[in-house]
Amino acid sequence: MPKISVIVPVYNVEKYLSNCIDSILAQTFTDFELLLIDDGSTDGGGDICDEYEKKDNRIHVIHQKNQGVSVARNVGIENSTGEYLLFVDSDDFVDKQYIEVLYNNLISVSADLSICTILDVHEGFINYFKFSNNIKCYNNRQAIEHFGMINKKNFYTIYAKLVKRSIVEKNRFPIGRAFSEDRAVLYKWYFAANKIVETDAVLYFYNIIEGSAIHRKYDYYMLGELDTEREMLNFFKENNFYELYHKFLYNYVDEIGRQYNEILSNFNDKATAKKLKKQLKQIVKKEKYEHNLCPKNNPVCYNVLYPKTMRIYWTCKGLVSKIKKG
Repeated sequence: MPKISVIVPVYNVEKYLSNCIDSILAQTFTDFELLLIDDGSTDGGGDICDEYEKKDNRIHVIHQKNQGVSVARNVGIENSTGEYLLFVDSDDFVDKQYIEVLYNNLISVSADLSICTILDVHEGFINYFKFSNNIKCYNNRQAIEHFGMINKKNFYTIYAKLVKRSIVEKNRFPIGRAFSEDRAVLYKWYFAANKIVETDAVLYFYNIIEGSAIHRKYDYYMLGELDTEREMLNFFKENNFYELYHKFLYNYVDEIGRQYNEILSNFNDKATAKKLKKQLKQIVKKEKYEHNLCPKNNPVCYNVLYPKTMRIYWTCKGLVSKIKKG
């Protein structure tokens, strides 16, 4: 039984897939299995997976009809056997010491979750950088507060993280959510971990590709982000993360306002926009005094709720500013 299971969902990334798989097979740490979950690829990705499976007995390929990345990852979890799990996106690639450093750091401090640094690259181009492995340790609450306040990749992406299998099994990916599915589970992983170790070592390379999921034009699948934000807010409130609740409440109302405008401008869908506006109004009515959800702090929100009033507000504000200067 391998120590680590590497799970890679595959969907229409033929151009980048071989580079991803090769980088995993080149690891200095070899006690792992690689599960390639072909999620109904319509290009040559499925065939590439099969060819690699013939060459290396650590590789296991599962073909399924297209059901989305959450289902593909959950299928990988169900068919994996490692004590620890690691997720890699099929259009990204990793350093040859990726698994070794994450695993050794985790074992050295008896952690449940090990994190490395992610580097954005454009079509695989990497600038030279000096390798280091300075580590920091957190308990579960410290990790959530630290990464949540920064709110960067280590709070909303599950790649570049080696995690204990039992944690993932209890907190699987939400089905039917095609956007922010990583963020929907990661804070739960942190909370379930006894200790989290982070290294500044750059070991994961995130390929920035035009047309990929997070760079696409707005579509209805992005409404799933609101579900994730709402779940996180409930979690923060229930577990007394007051600062994070305050911070993410601002993010949430701004995101509703942004999606309201996107829905109207791209689809002229007045029914969906009306639901979002109603939802926004309820939140502001409930939270505006305690969390200071005022026009100055949330202009997008108030422009949606009170467009005529806001035009008067900004006009008057501009006049007052000119009078003060004059």
